[in-house]
Amino acid sequence: MYMQQQQPLLSTQDFNMAAEIDTRNPDVYHHRGQLKILLDQVDEAVGDFDECILLRPDSALAQAQKCFALYRQAYTGSNPAQVQTAMDGFEDVIRRFPKCAEGYALYAQALTDQQLFGKADEMYDKCIELEPDNATTYVHKGLLQLQWKQDLDLGLELIGKAIEIDNKCDFAYETMGTIEVQRGNLDRAIDMFHKAINLAKSEMEMAHLYSLCDAAYAQTEVARKYGLKPPTL
Repeated sequence: MYMQQQQPLLSTQDFNMAAEIDTRNPDVYHHRGQLKILLDQVDEAVGDFDECILLRPDSALAQAQKCFALYRQAYTGSNPAQVQTAMDGFEDVIRRFPKCAEGYALYAQALTDQQLFGKADEMYDKCIELEPDNATTYVHKGLLQLQWKQDLDLGLELIGKAIEIDNKCDFAYETMGTIEVQRGNLDRAIDMFHKAINLAKSEMEMAHLYSLCDAAYAQTEVARKYGLKPPTL
């Protein structure tokens, strides 16, 4: 709740207090590691994931999220050797935990960064097979189709499927709105952004969505005023 209110210091203090109360609770380190990722404190996040794994070696989520943290660190630092080590780590995670959908999803994101689109698509398919009701995976797979094959119809179909599965998936509405802006369908884009705004989980997220919506609205007004047709994909 503190993180949703953009109060990371209070959030960190609570997690630190939890760790002092129960030093052997793996959940504390797991969730604090996730917090550290959000705060871009990757080294500390990896340390917390390691502590979680030490206490609970069968924690597939912690293993996968540690790999992703190491990957992001290597990728942003332009270190090809460490990137490959992280990718090998993902392979090890999905081998040891073949039922962990998050492992496949995070690996797919890393593969997409590396432009290994075919394998990323396979990972998303595996994730959907394990969790067919996870709307976010359909959005990521839809975005992959746009980046990989420039297949707008399939991309929109998959994002539409995400909304069908979960009509409270703000990520799907935001993504659909962004695509509709690029297609020149500004009224529909504004509608999608409004739906996402109504589902926003934090003030920062809401501000971001309002900026997208206002930009689309401004384009609409300019187009109407001057009789222009918005550019389309």
